[in-house]
Amino acid sequence: MIVDNDDQPQRMGPWLPTHRLAKAAGAKHYYTGLSCVGGHIAPRHVSNFTCLECTRLRVDKWMEDHPETAEEMKVRALARQAADYTLNPGKYANNARLARSLKPELFKARERAYRLRNPEVQRARVRNRRARMRGNEGTHTARDVANIARRQKYKCAECGISIKGKGKQQVDHIMPIALGGSNWPANLQILCAACNQMKNAKHPIDFAQLKGRLL
Repeated sequence: MIVDNDDQPQRMGPWLPTHRLAKAAGAKHYYTGLSCVGGHIAPRHVSNFTCLECTRLRVDKWMEDHPETAEEMKVRALARQAADYTLNPGKYANNARLARSLKPELFKARERAYRLRNPEVQRARVRNRRARMRGNEGTHTARDVANIARRQKYKCAECGISIKGKGKQQVDHIMPIALGGSNWPANLQILCAACNQMKNAKHPIDFAQLKGRLL
């Protein structure tokens, strides 16, 4: 039995049950279901029989004892990974698809948890998706929105009321997406709930006239 995803992240599995079978199959890891000398029940390296949890703890200890060297190694590793991603983006996409296909419920649970922890990121994703579906150009991130709120000194761009606090910031496209406006940060402003509801998808000139700023 060949382990198709043996080059995937450590926790993905499945693995062959013995060192002999894993070595014969050319796999990197195997899993016996028994505890190691350190008391861990985890996959083990074919190369040295050591369990992955023991390896992780040993690496963590070394990094704690050598922080400067560990940081340099981390920077170099990230640079290599970035260069490899630029040359082989398809490899990373295939790995991600394979990992999701093997553990779909795990990834769904992680995604749900991430959305709950980062609601502004999820809202930005929804706005980007809607703009993309309509064919409007541009994209933005939750960080872009946070920067705009900071530039507005956390006040509604329309009425000036404070927009600090959970649920008080609502992102508005100055030129509405429905009227061809872009989804770039330059076309965004932060309004309070009342102003955003009043503006809705109105043209900015029409909205200014409604508010009595233009005749």
